[in-house]
Amino acid sequence: MGKAKLVFTGWTVGARPIPFIKLLVDKAKLGIVDSRNIKEDIIENGKSRWIEVDECLAEEIKLEANDIGFISVIEK
Repeated sequence: MGKAKLVFTGWTVGARPIPFIKLLVDKAKLGIVDSRNIKEDIIENGKSRWIEVDECLAEEIKLEANDIGFISVIEK
């Protein structure tokens, strides 16, 4: 399997930051500090952020992120 670029482009009202951080730690295998920094950039700084994940996990992470209020897309 290859890698996919998962881009977090924003957030929606009611977004849940703690589950988002947990998602990045558990599924994307990022460290807690990196995950928190991504969350802060998206919510507090209005920036888009991207991560590289295994293709087989990209869709699952994208759907879970969208469910908890973080807008994400997979770029090929």
